[in-house]
Amino acid sequence: MAHSIQRLGISMSGLSKMINRGYQRPLTLVRTTTSASKAETPVSSEHELTYHRPNSFEKRLLVWFRKYPSYVEVPDFIPQNVMERVRNKARIRLNIYFCILAAIGCFAMVVSGKKAHNRGESMRKINEEFHEKHAHKN
Repeated sequence: MAHSIQRLGISMSGLSKMINRGYQRPLTLVRTTTSASKAETPVSSEHELTYHRPNSFEKRLLVWFRKYPSYVEVPDFIPQNVMERVRNKARIRLNIYFCILAAIGCFAMVVSGKKAHNRGESMRKINEEFHEKHAHKN
C-alpha cells in the first residue's frame, strides 16, 4: 500500500494529515452508453462526472442561486461543475456588492468633507489644536 501511495506522489505524513482532517477523495462516476452493439462500456474520460458533497454553506449558496428550491431538497452529492459555477457566481456577486459599498463610502466621505469645509474645519486646524493642547500638558 505504501508503494502505491508513493506512486501517487503522496508522502505518508501527508496521507496521515489528510486522514486526520477527514479528507475524502472526490467521487467519480463514469457515464456508460447503452446500445445494441455495445453492452455498457465506459466512454472516454471527457465524460467523467466528479461529484462533490456540499457543506451547509454550499447548500445555502445552491438555494440562493436557485439550483434547488429549498435547503432540504439539495442532494448529498452534486456535480462538481455545478458547485464551481455557483461558487464563481457567488464570488462575483460578493465582489460587486463590495464595489458598490466602496463607491457609497467614497461618496459619503466627499459629502462629509464638504460639510466640514463649510463649518470651517480643516486638517491643519485640527492638527494645530492637537499640538497646542498636548504642548501645554507637558
